[in-house]
Amino acid sequence: MLLSIFTLSLSAEITEKNTEDASTSTKRVRIACATGGNSFINMAAEAYSQADASIRVSIVRSLPLTALEMLNRKEVDIAIIDTPTDLTPVLTLLKPFAAAVNKKNPIETVSMAMLKQIFSGDMKLWPDNQPVRLISAKAETEEALLLESIFGVPAATSSLAVTTDSGRGVAALIAVNPDGTGCFPLEYYDHKVKILKVDGVFPGEKEICSGKYKLVAEIKILCGESPDPQVRGFIDFLQGKTAGQIYKYLSLYIKSTKSQEQ
Repeated sequence: MLLSIFTLSLSAEITEKNTEDASTSTKRVRIACATGGNSFINMAAEAYSQADASIRVSIVRSLPLTALEMLNRKEVDIAIIDTPTDLTPVLTLLKPFAAAVNKKNPIETVSMAMLKQIFSGDMKLWPDNQPVRLISAKAETEEALLLESIFGVPAATSSLAVTTDSGRGVAALIAVNPDGTGCFPLEYYDHKVKILKVDGVFPGEKEICSGKYKLVAEIKILCGESPDPQVRGFIDFLQGKTAGQIYKYLSLYIKSTKSQEQ
């Protein structure tokens, strides 16, 4: 139902764009996706293709370096990565995570350095000597891959760590585990856990979009030089109102231009 709404809205956009240049031949947009945050591109690609039968969006999964190499060799039109790059993205989407503890835990703020130690399993006690019990999503889930891109290390897999199937499960387990702590997508916050400030910053929309809040995965969309019209159209779509509905549904934010240039 949700995708149908996106498709109907997008159909009007594409019809208007294609009035001047109608074609019956199939046009392709080729994407190499090397990020755990792939839900948005799956939805966007399906909506864009359904709205115009002459356009086919194909997505291949790859490692970040491979995606960039494919883009450089013009084997794909767009590369989507969540790792650092010197290239300038046409769009950067932000996926914020909450750092949370059980409500019985007195801690109120945590640093990114401490979170990395917790995530990697190197930190087992809080400064007040209370135990740290890491709760995380299972490896290879979208949430785990995005957190790995933030911290640069995989989640700890020791006997003290507890894993679950999703970020929503992480929040639920922290709520019932007095020593529980972990990170999960911000949209799963339900007031049953305590969200911590990260480096003194609470995850508000302004702080997320400006880059002040740091517990955020950056999903970078890169495009090759001189893209074909259908590729330019897809990039325009990703920056438009219809895609904005998808981002809102998935709790994604667009990185501000000023923040992106820093």
